[in-house]
Amino acid sequence: MKSGTRNFTLIIVFFLVILINMNLEQTVTAKVVIQAGNEFTYNGVSIRWFYNEGFKFKSATTVVYIDPISLPEITEFADFIIITHDHRPHYSSGDIAQITDANTVVITSTQTPGWNLQVEPGETLTYPGVTFEFVPAYNVNKHRPDGNLFHPPEHQSLGVIMDFGTLRIYHAGDTDRIPEMQSITTDIALLPVSGYAWMTASEAADSVEDLKIQSDLRYAIPMHYGWNGYNDFTGSYFDAQRFTELADCDVVILNNYDNWNPEPPLGLQNDSLIKTIIAVAGISLISAVVVLLIRRSYKKSTHS
Repeated sequence: MKSGTRNFTLIIVFFLVILINMNLEQTVTAKVVIQAGNEFTYNGVSIRWFYNEGFKFKSATTVVYIDPISLPEITEFADFIIITHDHRPHYSSGDIAQITDANTVVITSTQTPGWNLQVEPGETLTYPGVTFEFVPAYNVNKHRPDGNLFHPPEHQSLGVIMDFGTLRIYHAGDTDRIPEMQSITTDIALLPVSGYAWMTASEAADSVEDLKIQSDLRYAIPMHYGWNGYNDFTGSYFDAQRFTELADCDVVILNNYDNWNPEPPLGLQNDSLIKTIIAVAGISLISAVVVLLIRRSYKKSTHS
């Protein structure tokens, strides 16, 4: 009896190890995580995050803004402004006016009204100092209450790859993980991570693997979480942190005061919290079974 109980206990421990390993396999620790304030510079190009998906990119000769929103009062004029689509947290005419002078070129999606230079995914524009390659950005599984996708392919929202000569940067826009990512070549990828109408942290981590098919990806930067610069919150810093745990690449976390909130969201929205609870519950249950078997074996041995 003792031998049978011992063997059964070893089997339980074996499955306990498998359970722990399965949970740990869900988390791939990024090789390097850099918390860089709201600005990061690499290969001569500075990347500054404002809110949502609003960024400023500055090389020695060129200043590019993408989806500028809630800009500070003092900033510099743009050489180029790109609007990925017409949704309000991405398209702010007041912010565009603040950084536009007579030489600024404004480039928008075809669904963004009021601008002459409109492009579709698949187009490329080349200027002194920078080349823009426009790529698709759309949803495959994020729906509005009426059942329609937030960003259907026919809306022609934009992702954009900027080639500054020394550096290629991919700004994914509002998108899910899509097959086109497997053909993108980039050094740095800016990826939305908070779910709702774009990728979750785990989906964004999976998209890193797609990008690595064609790219020697140097850094990924999570975006589109926290205060969106318009009127509400979309996710939290917890989503960015989860992305760093899952993404098999070096990660740069940019932040500003409003977005820098390390508290997780309430409830069970985040898949890492759910997985942790399941793992703890499973470990507790198996431990309880092991203890019960040991006690029964001990009682039988003392009465024999």
